[in-house]
Amino acid sequence: MKPFIPESLPLKNIAWDNLINVIGKANYNLAAFAGTLKAVVNPSVLLTPLTLKRQFCLQKSREHRQHYKKY
Repeated sequence: MKPFIPESLPLKNIAWDNLINVIGKANYNLAAFAGTLKAVVNPSVLLTPLTLKRQFCLQKSREHRQHYKKY
């Protein structure tokens, strides 16, 4: 199997005309999201579900290792 060799940068075959509108919308939405975050008193609360899931996974991993340490 041959390794993948990417094209050199900058890419020459990008259809920028088709992407300008999408890039503009993405930029607008990121700016709106940044503004929303500034208005939130505690923005870390938005990360709580991700943090809880990570803690749950770590706890399950510890329990799994402890269970199989017995054998």
